[in-house]
Amino acid sequence: PISVDDISAKDAKAKDKVVVEIISYPTEKYLARGVIVEVLGKAGKYATEIKSIIRQYHLPGEFDSECLKQARRAADRFSPEALNGRQDITDKVIITIDPPDAKDFDDAISIEKDADGHWVLGVHIADVSSFVTPDSPLDVEARSRGNSAYLPGRTIPMLPEILSNGICSLQPNQKRYAKSAYLTYDRDANIISRSFANSVINSSQRLTYVQADRILKGHTKGASPEVIKLLKDMETVSRAIEKRRRNNGMLHLDLPETELVMDKSGRVVDVRPADDSYPHTMIEMFMVEANDAVAALLDRLNVPFMRRIHPEPDALSMKNLAKLVRAFGFTLPRNPDRKVIQDLLARVKDADCSFAVNLAVLRSFEKAQYAPLNIGHFALASTHYCHFTSPIRRYADLMVHRALERHLRGKSALKEQEQSLAEAGKHITFTEQRAEDAERELTTVLTLQMLTGKIGEEIDCVITGMASFGVFAQSKKYGVEGLIRMEDLGSDRWQYDAKAQCIVGERSGTNIRLGQAVKARIVSVNVPARQLNVAVAEPLIDTKVRKKQGKRGKKPRKTKRRK
Repeated sequence: PISVDDISAKDAKAKDKVVVEIISYPTEKYLARGVIVEVLGKAGKYATEIKSIIRQYHLPGEFDSECLKQARRAADRFSPEALNGRQDITDKVIITIDPPDAKDFDDAISIEKDADGHWVLGVHIADVSSFVTPDSPLDVEARSRGNSAYLPGRTIPMLPEILSNGICSLQPNQKRYAKSAYLTYDRDANIISRSFANSVINSSQRLTYVQADRILKGHTKGASPEVIKLLKDMETVSRAIEKRRRNNGMLHLDLPETELVMDKSGRVVDVRPADDSYPHTMIEMFMVEANDAVAALLDRLNVPFMRRIHPEPDALSMKNLAKLVRAFGFTLPRNPDRKVIQDLLARVKDADCSFAVNLAVLRSFEKAQYAPLNIGHFALASTHYCHFTSPIRRYADLMVHRALERHLRGKSALKEQEQSLAEAGKHITFTEQRAEDAERELTTVLTLQMLTGKIGEEIDCVITGMASFGVFAQSKKYGVEGLIRMEDLGSDRWQYDAKAQCIVGERSGTNIRLGQAVKARIVSVNVPARQLNVAVAEPLIDTKVRKKQGKRGKKPRKTKRRK
């Protein structure tokens, strides 16, 4: 946002309309030098900040009338009693587990044992493809949006709410269309067989992650015996899957997440650690297995489809990672494989440098993306991989559902052109990154606004970066990164040693390294610049070391030896 005084005559000629934020003018529109100025609102207000982020990242607005009409028609025509060749599994115990504020329930889980005593995992995914026909107005809009955007306090959906929160959502005690993947396992969680079907399900219960975790820990009040048994079976199968996938090289980064606590006006009043209880891992394992299974099927059919790919890190990235972890006392071989990276992550677990090393590993990877290229998923150690489990909020998943649908109906798969798939992949990769960037920036803005009222407060930080002008320290509680300028590190002459990846105090010899824990004090907050300035709250210089070094620095006084 810019001030009306910053709009030059050149700007006015270049654009008919400039979106600005003005605090001093109470009117909604203001005409200045022939430029129409749109006032977003008063800085610091949630409505203003979210509008600003939406404009900045060009996030989509309301659905047009044609899309809404199509969605309403689909809802009116929906008849869950009409099976149309679908499996009726409404009598099975099936549950959903989601965050407490979720409304679009994409996935549901069932687990049974077959006649041979093998576990059969059922992953039941909302069948959006039954309601959104290819190239219809709703499909064109969904493809353009690419995905839903989840901003703090607001969701910008890929599909209208009548679908995303209504007939597509796997709500409890409601019959819903689904695409079901059935995976049969031996006792070591190796897959024996896979099968797929169109189905009608009826979710027995909607649980939050916290509720599921409490039941697994023995707090079973209000839960039926069938749901309790299912959850325990889910944990057993999930732990076996996780063990097998980790043995195969799947990587898990330990990067703690935070969540904002907001009041009714949208103002952030606190930041707390996000829930990371084991039910999160259970659902993650089941979704990864289903995604893997569908991709393996489509590969066997030998048709191009939209994959989720994650390339192997390049040699330069690994060289830089080796250089960084050397500063922590770890060595990596010239060409580290997944097993080496796994071992590194295990060695730093619970250490002060854990966050910095995990962050460095993440930054050494390329971002996962959507493309038809068959190169697998490095971090998941998957040869075949796609996204299948969230068609309500990701267009890539809807594309995969359509490919699977043709197989289920016994039709030959459409040979989509690699070029058109590649172009679609680039677009939805962009929209996904755009949504993530918008979410991250709005989270930072709202957090910084809260911190303006905490000037002088001490916070626990971890050093995550350094430069010639200072060090970057990430707050453990608030999840934002602050800058400690060289002059605020303490009474010494500080120099950045790029080769050793540390800051060195010339007089004291004190080293400041990545991953080091430091207690900092909030000095100032610049919300428009997205900048937090902090200073060390406790001396980084070891006074005992300084005294010893000072004594060593003096020349010994010569004395005559007594005969």
